[in-house]
Amino acid sequence: MAAGRVEVVKILKEVEEQTDIEKSKESSGREKKYCKAYRLRDFRKFSGWTESKINWTEDKSNTDDGDETGTGDKELADDDVAFIHQDFTVTQSMWHNENVIFNEVTPDWKEFCTEVLEFKVPTDLDLIVSSHDVEDETSSATETLKIKAKK
Repeated sequence: MAAGRVEVVKILKEVEEQTDIEKSKESSGREKKYCKAYRLRDFRKFSGWTESKINWTEDKSNTDDGDETGTGDKELADDDVAFIHQDFTVTQSMWHNENVIFNEVTPDWKEFCTEVLEFKVPTDLDLIVSSHDVEDETSSATETLKIKAKK
């Protein structure tokens, strides 16, 4: 991978995708499974937010409100955690399409998620720690140790 130079690989990949339209379509067509957790209060800031209970299943033994039916009649609180997935749907479960709370994916919703929530499905390159980042972390830790040693 270009001798461990993540930034160079990222630039080369961008240029390749810009110059080869067919390749760009292929790589963007592959859906990477991904979700990220947020508090419901964050999602509720979206002006078009509505809540549903689609494909809802609930473990009857884990219901806090005494709901033995498992129908999910319990109200969702602002502090409850929900998951946004790669297709911008929101679920109570980390599993895609299970306990769906919100699935009205619009351009406005996508913009809210990317701009306000800063949600982005990471690429494989995003997940690689660059050697520069590691060097920065190492030098910061070394400086901290030197300062503590002087005391």
